[in-house]
Amino acid sequence: MLSFKVILTTFCVLAAASAVSEGKKIARESNFQFVEDSYGKALSEYHAVNKKVLHVRATGGKGKIEYSIKEKDTPFSVDAKGHIWLIKALNSDENKFCELTIIAKDAEKRVTTTRVRFDIINMNKHRPQFNKPESEPYICAVTENTRVVRILPKINVTDQDRGEAGKIKRIEVAESGIPFKFNVNDDGSVEVVALKDFDAEKESGYLFDIKAFDGGDPSKTSKPVQVDCRIVDVNEFPPTFESNNVVAVVERGKTYKKILQLTATDKDIGKENGVVCKYVVRTADVPFKITNDGVLYLDKPLGSDAPEYCAFEVAAVDCGGKISVENVNVRVDIKDSCKPGYNMDQLLGKVSIPQCVGKAIITPDLELNECSKEIGVSKFVAKIKLNSNAGKGCDRQRYKASDMYQLCGADKVRDLLPRFGPGKSWTKILQEVESFSNDDATFFFDGEKDHVDIPDDVFPQKLGEEFTISFWMATKDKKKRKSDQVILDSSDANLHNRIHFAVTLKNHNQLFIIHRLESWQGKQNEFFKSTFLYRPDLWKINIADTKWHHFTISVNRSLVSLHIDGQHVGPHRTIPNFRLHASNTKSHAVVGAVWKGKDKKYEKHFRGFLSGMTVRPNKLTSKQTIRCLMGCREHINIGTSLPHGFTATMPRFNTMVIKGTGRPVDFQKILQNLEYQNDLFTPTSGVRNFQIDTTQNGVKLEKISVDIELEKNTKPKIVLIGCGDVQADEERIAGVGVPVCRTLTLRFEGCKAKRESPVNNVMFLDEAVIKVEPALSQHESLNFPVGVRGSTILDDLELEASKTDDGVVIRGVADYKAYERVLREMTYVNKKPKEHPRHTFKFHVSDQNGRFKSNEKVLQISTPRVRPIMANKVRPFNLQLGSSATREERAPVKVIDRGSRMPTGLVPAIIVASACVFLVLVVLGIYRLRKGAVKLEVPASQAEKEEMYWDDTGLSGVRITVNPLQKFQELDLNEDNDSDNGHSDDEDSQIAKKSLEWDESDM
Repeated sequence: MLSFKVILTTFCVLAAASAVSEGKKIARESNFQFVEDSYGKALSEYHAVNKKVLHVRATGGKGKIEYSIKEKDTPFSVDAKGHIWLIKALNSDENKFCELTIIAKDAEKRVTTTRVRFDIINMNKHRPQFNKPESEPYICAVTENTRVVRILPKINVTDQDRGEAGKIKRIEVAESGIPFKFNVNDDGSVEVVALKDFDAEKESGYLFDIKAFDGGDPSKTSKPVQVDCRIVDVNEFPPTFESNNVVAVVERGKTYKKILQLTATDKDIGKENGVVCKYVVRTADVPFKITNDGVLYLDKPLGSDAPEYCAFEVAAVDCGGKISVENVNVRVDIKDSCKPGYNMDQLLGKVSIPQCVGKAIITPDLELNECSKEIGVSKFVAKIKLNSNAGKGCDRQRYKASDMYQLCGADKVRDLLPRFGPGKSWTKILQEVESFSNDDATFFFDGEKDHVDIPDDVFPQKLGEEFTISFWMATKDKKKRKSDQVILDSSDANLHNRIHFAVTLKNHNQLFIIHRLESWQGKQNEFFKSTFLYRPDLWKINIADTKWHHFTISVNRSLVSLHIDGQHVGPHRTIPNFRLHASNTKSHAVVGAVWKGKDKKYEKHFRGFLSGMTVRPNKLTSKQTIRCLMGCREHINIGTSLPHGFTATMPRFNTMVIKGTGRPVDFQKILQNLEYQNDLFTPTSGVRNFQIDTTQNGVKLEKISVDIELEKNTKPKIVLIGCGDVQADEERIAGVGVPVCRTLTLRFEGCKAKRESPVNNVMFLDEAVIKVEPALSQHESLNFPVGVRGSTILDDLELEASKTDDGVVIRGVADYKAYERVLREMTYVNKKPKEHPRHTFKFHVSDQNGRFKSNEKVLQISTPRVRPIMANKVRPFNLQLGSSATREERAPVKVIDRGSRMPTGLVPAIIVASACVFLVLVVLGIYRLRKGAVKLEVPASQAEKEEMYWDDTGLSGVRITVNPLQKFQELDLNEDNDSDNGHSDDEDSQIAKKSLEWDESDM
């Protein structure tokens, strides 16, 4: 049967070959044939499917030629144009090549054939791949002293190639010197072999990379994969303690969460064998217990029947179950109870601080008792509180509100509630109470009728888009009032009851601020109402606790910011309220109530205290300025660095909290260096109280109370030196004026600068009072120099001067040298000196609203009242005549009228007689003048050199005769005075000469 098949196959092959040969012969005879007798091409088994792989073409045919493949079920096809397509994937494992017979047939049914051979090539396309996430390494474990290796997960490597290229041949370690080998078995599994024995106490493990290689030619490698191979420890060693004997101390009647900490170690490596998992008390009937972490504790207090000590053993067990061989011997001494606290015998109950020192240690000798010290390292908490009755809660600078703004760098601030005085008359109707701090006037409002109207020139009609309102407030009582209390209001002066701006207190827990928005973004005259709702959990400030609180309200267009005691408080809500139609009605400002312009009455009165209320139009106030305004000048300090483990915080200006864990001696050192500091040059004298509350490990210690007494201020001493009486001629007084006190010296005796003292020795003055007797008339004034820019010295120094009934008051905080300069350059001008020839000037300076005053300086300014006989204006002799010359000068003089009739003959006689009489009188006058001449000197002040003004004291009724023949240029009245008094300044000399000119007003 088999031979038959062979014979049949041979016959078919020969027949096919004969047919092909015959077809070629026919086609050759007719020139219809393929371009090539045979074709060949090599294809990769990964060649893309449905792609052209070869083009065959027959020529010489008639008409359209058709192509076909004689073989069936081949992975190829041919189209009408002779393109051979790969339509199925190739597999080199099944067929290494593929031969095709391509038949071409033309329109006359003529046929020609050709042979095509495709060699299928196996290519190593893919690289081996470990079947695991790339980010996770293989974990292997090797038990010490063995070579048994366990690896997780099992190593599985695949390759997508076929044949030899898809087989994994070997796995190699990327690093050298790694004692591991990876064998690939015939079934593809991988075996890890250790090449040596390991000791876990010497080496903990290995971390390396491995790579797999396939059987392709050339071979491809996988990406490196990390292997973490760890040496597994065998539980060889038992736990051991650091010390075989420990001692502790406990007291009767107490429980202890931690008496001592026992620690054992294990030389084994690993979380099981090398870690101690628990501790065990091996002695029975012991009241002490121990945790798995080795903390010895006592959960039941020991009574009086307990022995003086207790001894027992404690063992340690590692996580592998091996127990310590040598246990630790523990001895706990049991003592009678001891209460931690302070040695109160060493405590000073009172500490005094002289002026200019500025600080003192509160508790320099405070010590913890032995009980506290024996506890050892403890958790300490100390709260130190300063109770001060100085000022409004603490000692601050004692200047009025607007001056404080100036000191803090803010300008253009107006006082709404100043102390009654010159130019500040509107607060006269209020009830002024004793000031809490001597800085600003404090007024009481009864809640029924008390209020004050603010002048229009003080509270402007338009505050601007940005402005600041600030004030001190203290409510009278804690009881809530249902009605609104208006603190400050600006409403229509008449016709309407519309509110333009208001600060209102309601129910003691809400603060309403209503303000009108100026023209901005089309919102002209729109009102905004900001509600600040008091919430103790957020504010931490009770505004109705009858204590003083400082409020700063900053309005920035539609936004309102509120600071209470320097802390920012957010609004509960801010909403547009209503719109105000355009009107020319003026507004009227009131403090303590709201004005109903239409009803002509006051409503919603405020009950409480107000002080230091200011307005700053068109200006916002920065946070730095607010902090400066509120800045307390007395505080608690620690005069040494804090030991490690301790911290100090200041939740409020008068409270310090010290926390930390450390030794009692370290905590004691902190308390011994607690300081009270007051950097004011003139602090408020009196007593400050310190209270110290302490806990040690949660146990309260005794409360410490210490009084700090600030001694009475003996400084500053302000002394005015220099100045004397002044005489000047009428022309000068009526013109440029005369300096009131050009030689003034202001001596300010303060504290001497000390390196260790915190006292700020800034020498300020805030007021100068000049009184004039008799009072200045409308023709008289006190003037100050004007600079190039048109501003006076007062403007440059930001001082203000106000006229009073009896003089002038200069106010404002400035350095004392600035006040000295102002008083030196102040000039007196009198446009009608004849009416007021003499004035007495009294002046003094002061600091802190009169708290410290200088001596009063008194001097006189006058004009000489002398009447010269001849010349319109001549310089007189420096002489003072006696009474005889005065009587002669008072003799009546007969004046002859030119128009009277006389006999002609008598005229020459009268002329001659008159000339003789005149000559006799001149000679007699010269004689008396030379005989009775007295030199007049203006004595200089003992301390300072005065200007040379004419002294008319005692010249009433005196007449001075002048020699008309003496030339004006020959007189120099200051020559002797210059030599006697040592004046060398040209300007002073000129002033002195001018001041001695004659008064011709009565001639």
